[in-house]
Amino acid sequence: MEQTQVLAEPTPATVPSASPARLSPLVKLCYSLGELPVAIRMASFNNFLLFFYTNVIMLSPWLAGLALALGRVWDGLNDPLVGYLSDNTTSRFGRRRPYLFASVLPLGLTFYLLWNPPDGLGAWGNFAYLALAYMLMDGCFTFYSTPYLALGAELSRDYHERTQVVTARAIVHTLGAVLALVCLSRIVGTSPSAIQEGVALGVSGQSSELLRNGFAGAGALLALVMIGGGLIAFSGSREGAIITAPQRLSFSAFFRSFVATLRNRPFRIQLYAFAFLVFAWALHQPLTLYVYRDWLAMEAQVPTIMTLFFLATLVSLGLWARLARHVGKNRAFQLCLLWGMVVLVAFPLMRADMPHAYFYVFVIFIGLGAGGYALPASIVADIIDYDELQTGERREGLFFSLWTLVLKVTAALAIGCVGFGLGFIGYLPNQTQTEATLLGLKIMYGPIPALFLFISLLIFRRFPLTQAMHADIQRQLQERRAKTQ
Repeated sequence: MEQTQVLAEPTPATVPSASPARLSPLVKLCYSLGELPVAIRMASFNNFLLFFYTNVIMLSPWLAGLALALGRVWDGLNDPLVGYLSDNTTSRFGRRRPYLFASVLPLGLTFYLLWNPPDGLGAWGNFAYLALAYMLMDGCFTFYSTPYLALGAELSRDYHERTQVVTARAIVHTLGAVLALVCLSRIVGTSPSAIQEGVALGVSGQSSELLRNGFAGAGALLALVMIGGGLIAFSGSREGAIITAPQRLSFSAFFRSFVATLRNRPFRIQLYAFAFLVFAWALHQPLTLYVYRDWLAMEAQVPTIMTLFFLATLVSLGLWARLARHVGKNRAFQLCLLWGMVVLVAFPLMRADMPHAYFYVFVIFIGLGAGGYALPASIVADIIDYDELQTGERREGLFFSLWTLVLKVTAALAIGCVGFGLGFIGYLPNQTQTEATLLGLKIMYGPIPALFLFISLLIFRRFPLTQAMHADIQRQLQERRAKTQ
């Protein structure tokens, strides 16, 4: 079928009235708990790993940024291969679930090792340890996350239920992120219940050994939670019926599938928009500790700030899902990008001498806009239906492997830019920063990420698939499947 036929707006008569079978709440819950390894890894790495190696291990920012960038680029190259393998795996446990079971234990172990580097390695030894440990951990993460995301796209074919699945997963993601941030921020700040001045010393007031032991202990606890979430997802999820026959594994078949995936125009548009979105937030998030500690002198309030942000995000997930049901995923996602741009541009206008309550309110406002970032994964599931109509194949694994590849590569570039940026503006660990350095932190934290969100918005405005078009695609797929049965 020609692409112009598929992308034409269907008439009301072509929209199917029957809905696919609904998922049980238990299946949604079990699958969503599999997001815990993803959430803990992302929250801890985006907010604490760079800080841990620069301010506790005392690795120079540019070496730490380079090690993380190398690790993420190397690992990202594995994603398409893992996606292709999971698309064409056959076992009594399905295509995706065996990878969850096999990878989650080594994932937890290697996650712990990153937070427990040996003493006395020196600058280049710590650089090598960080780079190699990160590569090993993210290799395990690839074998877990790519099949896990692909499994989510298979759970439901319904346009709105897919958003429900993604929203449930995002809720668990938020809770897992809160857990990670509370555990790790207690080491550098204080209890999240202390809204006023903290009761614990910050990094500068604690011994190096105490800090290292604290991060190692938190890493062990979080690793256990990751393993538990992955095992629940393996045991409690279900896989849909395999619609297309697996291919015989070969490099030529892999290459053909890879190229065909990239020829999907809606996917390319979504992928480009997602890349700029990830780059924006991967620039922003690692600087949170630096901003609140060195500019705003709110180190003791870091746990409270992060907890408020994620609780507001948790509330916002349902609001953005409801908005997507009324105006469609596309418009809701565009509004989410616009919201993010506004708050990032406005944040540097805040002053360090403002009452802390102002920052709490502002952080809540930021979090209320963050729930919309769950929508792209639901949109990709709809794109996969469009691809099946075009090619006759189901390639969830390959689609989401490219998705995670872009996520990792752009995040790697961003973390490398953050490391080099901190060096460029003259940041000195655990010392009073100059006014020029603080100005650089403000610009790196707000306006620069906002610029990349704006580019993402411009790209996504060209996205062609709507809810009505997806309904027509589903109708044609149902007719095709009925003929082949």
